[in-house]
Amino acid sequence: MMAELADCVDLLEAVTDPKRKEDREDVKDLEEDVGELLKASGLVLKKEGVAVQKLDQDVLKALKDGLVGVIVTGSQHKSYCAGLDLSAAKTTLLTPQAGSEMAALMVSTLTRFMRLPIISIAAIEKAAIGGGAEMTTFCDHRCITDQAKIQFVQTQMGVVTGWGGASRLLNLVSRSQALRLLGSAEPIRGGQEALKLGFAQAVSPVGKAVEGASEYMQQYVWERVPEAGQQGGDAGARRCVEAVKAMKRIVSFGLDYERIERVSELEKDLFKGLWGGPDNLARVEAASAPKKKK
Repeated sequence: MMAELADCVDLLEAVTDPKRKEDREDVKDLEEDVGELLKASGLVLKKEGVAVQKLDQDVLKALKDGLVGVIVTGSQHKSYCAGLDLSAAKTTLLTPQAGSEMAALMVSTLTRFMRLPIISIAAIEKAAIGGGAEMTTFCDHRCITDQAKIQFVQTQMGVVTGWGGASRLLNLVSRSQALRLLGSAEPIRGGQEALKLGFAQAVSPVGKAVEGASEYMQQYVWERVPEAGQQGGDAGARRCVEAVKAMKRIVSFGLDYERIERVSELEKDLFKGLWGGPDNLARVEAASAPKKKK
């Protein structure tokens, strides 16, 4: 999943880079890259609200010239991201070296995603735990349901955030709330609490997080929200895509990325020192042990 996410960011950088040449070879490469991602990952393309079933020149041109936003969500209305597979981690990832490489990949991928000149919304249905909680913080907005549960469980596992989640959380909630959520592993439960904290911007019914995120995205797509039953150009004037992208660039430039990156580097170094250590190994072993039936 981490590798596929990095591939998706590569693609998004390619289609939003104003310096990218628009020659025939470039379009062919784009078609191949998008085709592979559509087959191999959870990437879904939509044009005017309708899922794209076939890649053609119009779709590729719309992707290069008309892309406004991205919605990040989980699979089939299940967890947004339930965190690390502990059974797999015990055999492949629980070493300081593996932890360092994993953290480096994710810090780079999520930081690059944040800098994209497009609007991003996390559509959070249910659980976002550990690394999954960190992955709620790299989007511009969050739309969550009342069954959502966001929990930074790293201290319970004997580690710290390793993907830059703490530094990004500090830009979303107050310092004291960030410390509480990170240090005590107390979860954010449901939409109303998330709204109150300033963590989320929209709440949706259970099973409708993507629809809620899509509705929230409309403010960046149309000058007025499309009325029920209307689609495409009939719904009203479309916003200037380049102007929306330019505004996102300004807001991104206004973020103190130097500070975020410094804190993320600190997170990564502290994570590397704790990941695969005695406390972490013991917590993972206990958490992955078969539960006794009552």
